[in-house]
Amino acid sequence: MGVDALLTEAAALLSQSQLSLVVVCDSRGSVAGVITETLLIGQLGLGRTSLFTTRVGDVISREFTSCSPADSLSRVLATMHEGGLVHVPVVDADNTPVGVVYARDGLRALLAAGNFEEAQLRNYVTGVGYR
Repeated sequence: MGVDALLTEAAALLSQSQLSLVVVCDSRGSVAGVITETLLIGQLGLGRTSLFTTRVGDVISREFTSCSPADSLSRVLATMHEGGLVHVPVVDADNTPVGVVYARDGLRALLAAGNFEEAQLRNYVTGVGYR
């Protein structure tokens, strides 16, 4: 989402899916900041902003934790755990967003990888598929 979008657009995006984070980009496509459900509700609840006239660029969080595509999933999840984060934007070397890691999905991926490795080890020990 661009910095000039209205909060109504961010609210609509957050409500239409299971997303709880919107990455906001400047005119060059670089990450300018993020909007979370918590930030949006806080702004509206305090009466500091109008949903219909406030631009997302005026209320985004410009300080946020991100990771790169080269970072290991286990390290990213550890960082998220340490910071109490539910989601972390994935940003490339040019500060362009390429995705978002959600803790739930990351943990599922690690669990699936662990289960796969456990199954491979079990098959190796029992001789299944090895000759």
